[in-house]
Amino acid sequence: MPEYYYRQLETTSLQKKPKKGIYKIIIFLVIIALPIFLWQTFSAKSEEHAHESTNYESVMLAHSEGEDIVGQVAGAQIAQKGKIIEEGDTPAEVFQSLGASYNDVEAILEAGKETYDFTKIVLGKTIRATYDKDEIQTIEYEPNDNTMIVVEKDGDGSFIVGEKEIEYETTHKTAKGEINRFLYVDAIDAGLGEGTILEMVDMFSWDVDFTTDIRPGDSFAVVYEERSRPGKETKPGKVLAARFTNQGETHTGFYFQTKDGEEGYYDAEGKAMQRQFLRSPLNYTRITSGYTDSRINPITKKVTAHYQIDFAAPIGTPVVTTAIGTVTSAHYETGWGNIVRVKHSNGYTTHYAHLSKFGVSVGEKVRQNDIVGYVGSTGWSTGPHLDYGMRENGNPVNPLTLKSQKAETLPEDEKEAFFATRDKIISEIQ
Repeated sequence: MPEYYYRQLETTSLQKKPKKGIYKIIIFLVIIALPIFLWQTFSAKSEEHAHESTNYESVMLAHSEGEDIVGQVAGAQIAQKGKIIEEGDTPAEVFQSLGASYNDVEAILEAGKETYDFTKIVLGKTIRATYDKDEIQTIEYEPNDNTMIVVEKDGDGSFIVGEKEIEYETTHKTAKGEINRFLYVDAIDAGLGEGTILEMVDMFSWDVDFTTDIRPGDSFAVVYEERSRPGKETKPGKVLAARFTNQGETHTGFYFQTKDGEEGYYDAEGKAMQRQFLRSPLNYTRITSGYTDSRINPITKKVTAHYQIDFAAPIGTPVVTTAIGTVTSAHYETGWGNIVRVKHSNGYTTHYAHLSKFGVSVGEKVRQNDIVGYVGSTGWSTGPHLDYGMRENGNPVNPLTLKSQKAETLPEDEKEAFFATRDKIISEIQ
């Protein structure tokens, strides 16, 4: 029926039955007015009650950098001020910008020596101070999402520095997807955040080379925590379980914390996901020269062995150590250019050559994934790339075909609890 015909029927109806139309208007006005009246009445009573009551335990105070916000707490004037940590800030400057005296700064730094090293304050984080009559009473700082450092002024004017765990309300979320374009894009489309994607990639990086192995049709499923707290944006927490199917082969991993508090990811049998060596030491574009007994050297034009892998990547790409170890050399060598050599356990050594600059120094202890340098084209090189080599007891080995064993297996007295955790969540990633 045409729209104008409906309008005509409505107009005719109102003309024939004016009393019913008036009733509708009156009812509509009552529906609108009643909530407003009730809200005003409730607000007036609440305001009256607020004026009568003075026994407040706390007041939520807004905060912004460089601005004092004052509220009433049990009759006292309480203000709060925040300072965002900027590049070049020192702890003393930060505390002084919050109004701390020279003596207060010294006392706070001294009190925090055994709890938190304030020289490690993180760029972009906020430190907040609460005042009573212009004197600092407390300082709060969150170096990460799990910990809050609290500085409190004692009755004698000294300061006490403590650490407490930030409490969250947690819920479990599940996201699943298939690779159609790129892992990152498809994972974002599935609802995963950047941090969760990186954690999933880290979990499976010993079994899957996410630079070269990913194919359309690969799929993933992730169960992760979503954490919330009053006044803060909801954020994803740790990954609890994940599945990644790559070229028909399925890998699964589960988060587990042992009785001793050790955290890690394990496969369905309770074997640690982490292995001694990563599959590759950087995010590369392609392999330009593989591990071989003979190839034509692009510089000398002679046939020689090439017992390492050449990864092409833009200059400045971070290069990480593939395993825990100690840096034995970091200098320029003829042919290799800037090269870092690392000694690992079980007789293994690795090298990272043609770097543009170094990220470590000789004697430094490095962990897996620590940056040792940056891609360059120093030495005998025809373009930006990393020359990555590995040796076992002095003999060259192909790092791409090395079948390094799992790092560890859960002890028998932990397996029952692990299997219970696994069975509770495994259906969510199928």
